[in-house]
Amino acid sequence: MTFRRGDTKPGAVVSITRHPVLWGFLLWAAGHIVANGDLRSLMLFGCFALFALFGMVMAERRNGSNPLNASTSIIPFAAIAQGRARFGIDPAMILALALTAALSAWLLLGGHAALFGADPLAMTST
Repeated sequence: MTFRRGDTKPGAVVSITRHPVLWGFLLWAAGHIVANGDLRSLMLFGCFALFALFGMVMAERRNGSNPLNASTSIIPFAAIAQGRARFGIDPAMILALALTAALSAWLLLGGHAALFGADPLAMTST
């Protein structure tokens, strides 16, 4: 599986955003900061969020004038909305969607509680 092709046409995942993994880290970290709300979680997940943000900045500096930049965007779906890229489905996208759905379902239906002792769907009372 290649993420960059020889031409300037992005794959389905990269047409959504140039940094899908870093966006995943950022959204995951931000969600956990909001859900937990304590200082320890802020320090842990805040470091992941900063890693993702600075990682995007560093990757953009390294990419420079890559021809792929003209047809993709850092902001998810921005290049598609501006007409610079087309939304598409390819085998990498199908695999990513299937694995994400399976892992999310497992975590929400007991995997998170088994691994970390916290049920993300449990209602908390104060």
